[in-house]
Amino acid sequence: MRISVPDINIPETVKIPSTCRERFLPLQAAFSAPLRSRGVVMAGISDLQPPYEVGRRNPSFHLVIYTLSGSARLETPQMSRTIRPGQLLICPAHRAYHYWTETKWHMLWFHLQEIRLWSRLADQPVSLLPAGSQQPLAAAMEGLVHEAVLPGNEAWNLAPSYARIAGTLLERELSRYAGTAAQLFNLELDALWERVNADLRHSWSVSRLARLVNVSEGTLHRAVTARHGAAPMQMVARLRLQRAEELLRSTDYPLERIAELVGYANPFSFSRAFKRYKGICPRLFRS
Repeated sequence: MRISVPDINIPETVKIPSTCRERFLPLQAAFSAPLRSRGVVMAGISDLQPPYEVGRRNPSFHLVIYTLSGSARLETPQMSRTIRPGQLLICPAHRAYHYWTETKWHMLWFHLQEIRLWSRLADQPVSLLPAGSQQPLAAAMEGLVHEAVLPGNEAWNLAPSYARIAGTLLERELSRYAGTAAQLFNLELDALWERVNADLRHSWSVSRLARLVNVSEGTLHRAVTARHGAAPMQMVARLRLQRAEELLRSTDYPLERIAELVGYANPFSFSRAFKRYKGICPRLFRS
């Protein structure tokens, strides 16, 4: 085990105001075995308020935080950053860090033992990365907390499934950590397409997409083509038309409404694009 020398500039402190609300996962329950087996010793869902503050000079556990909303400030001996929604904070054991809220901060968190499963974290710095499976993980943790308070054996209906999902998503997320620069950029691309998919009505452009991942348009084009076999705007069109296909199957919305929801200026341009995508016009596809 590598032990670092504590950094004297990082304060050793934990301040939790009475206005904060935290729900802890029931890790001692038998149904939480999929989390315990992955070295999770504490975990929870927190709604934090200033002046919440944590500083650790030489922690004995790995810390993982997903930010759902709000923000906080992070300081380490190497950097000073703002923690924003959609980001994953990974603080390996024995790395000094200090963070505090400046606004309300809604987040998920895990304390992980130094076990073999997480050995890839050992020599890495404190890092802020795009989160990959934030919403599914939040849903699984919420479900587990909810099931744990049910009377009798009712919790056994769904709680084991929620625990397995949460453990699997956490392991999948961290398995991509400490990769090459290209692998880490792929995480940013995945987060980019999640953002696009959540706002298909936006007037997306290559320049806007490139700015969101801080690369040139040419770099973005090469990376997206290599990963997805399509140019950036072709990927946007793919997401739009996949959503349109779902809406045609499952709703009775008129074509004008579907075109608007997926980001086409009018039903005519939508119909042309959909026919190229499926080989059939939207009306015939629906029928």
